[in-house]
Amino acid sequence: MARLLPILLVVGLLGGTAAAFAITEGLKLEKSPIYGTHVDKLFSPTCNCSKDVAHVSFRLRKGDTMTVTVITPDGEPVMTIANHYFRRGLTPLLQWNGRDSAGNVVPDGPYKLRLHLKNRHQTITLPNTLTVKTNPALIALESVAPRVFSPDNDGRSEYVTVKFSVTGTAHPLLYANGKRVARGRLTSSAGSLHWYANGYPAGNYRLSLRAEDRAGNISPPTRDVPVLLRFVTLGDKTVHVRPGRRFALSVSTDASIVHWLLRGRRGESTPGMLHLRAPKKPGRYKLFVTANGRSQVALVVVAK
Repeated sequence: MARLLPILLVVGLLGGTAAAFAITEGLKLEKSPIYGTHVDKLFSPTCNCSKDVAHVSFRLRKGDTMTVTVITPDGEPVMTIANHYFRRGLTPLLQWNGRDSAGNVVPDGPYKLRLHLKNRHQTITLPNTLTVKTNPALIALESVAPRVFSPDNDGRSEYVTVKFSVTGTAHPLLYANGKRVARGRLTSSAGSLHWYANGYPAGNYRLSLRAEDRAGNISPPTRDVPVLLRFVTLGDKTVHVRPGRRFALSVSTDASIVHWLLRGRRGESTPGMLHLRAPKKPGRYKLFVTANGRSQVALVVVAK
């Protein structure tokens, strides 16, 4: 009998271990009650944009009353975003606005979701991370060239190149006179943007940059840099001259040849100073000066 007791004890221990192992393996094979989870990974509650809330969705294998709570990495509750019955299948889209239960914007950093299923008496912390980021990336305008350009398809000074550097990962945004005119690719170092000014009239423009990060934050603008969009510019809008006398008019353009038309007479010249002879008859005449299909008009007043 003395020998039998140790044997029975060993058999009992082995049986208990086998049972525990079977239970553990069974739990491993049991499917999670939640699947198909989607979480917005990065957002900014202060960006005043489409990314100012994080969206959360998932699927339930069985309907249940569920409490969904945002928690810190240490497990401290931040805000409860749902507490009601959810049907089986895809849940309605949940949102978190990046604030705590008192309505204050939470500190930047990672957060997670803790789900408690009442009927199953089960609490699950999703592995997905929601990251709050309110500090924008910063951008610096390094250079702008050329300062005078002409998008007239002649291959000379067709566009402005704006070079920049950024701290963080962001899209560079280019503004002309306060209006956004270009958005560059996502970058984390430096790069350049081109402004072709298609459809914009000739004139002076102020160029500046901002940075838009992946959370939707937009940085303050950089300094303004002035540029001149020019096709052809005349030195004077009105010329006074005596009948039949020669006169000169300055013409500024990057075209190699300019064409002129004055009271039926026409010709061509190189840019710089245009030398012409006034009509012999007194009157007011329009002088058309054209470069690469773009024209400017000056009034020639002929008087004795």
